Amino acid sequence: MYRWRRRGEGFILEDYAAIRVWVEQHGGRPARLSGTSTGDDPGLIRIWFPGQLVGRLEPITWEQFFRKMDEKRLALRCWEGERGARPFARIVSRPSERLAKQTSDQHNELPREQAMAS
Repeated sequence: MYRWRRRGEGFILEDYAAIRVWVEQHGGRPARLSGTSTGDDPGLIRIWFPGQLVGRLEPITWEQFFRKMDEKRLALRCWEGERGARPFARIVSRPSERLAKQTSDQHNELPREQAMAS
């Protein structure tokens, strides 16, 4: 269910069902940064966990959250709280998207003759 990365970096979730389960198991909920939404666009999305200062965060629905993740091709990097620390999650580009972009960029950097041959 979880895609683990190197120790200390947490893990990355791309599957929406797994994201929702992990966030809710840790008491979190989807949110947006207030003042960044326009129309149907929720703006900058975040995950809020109990104990974090709410500040400029406003709750949004999972549907709004995942629609924005689809649009921007995003994933969730998660860290379990160690020794009583609360969990943390950061919105990131999907690793599969970064890999595809790197491959594309490398292909575009080939000399013209090699690029045309491949």
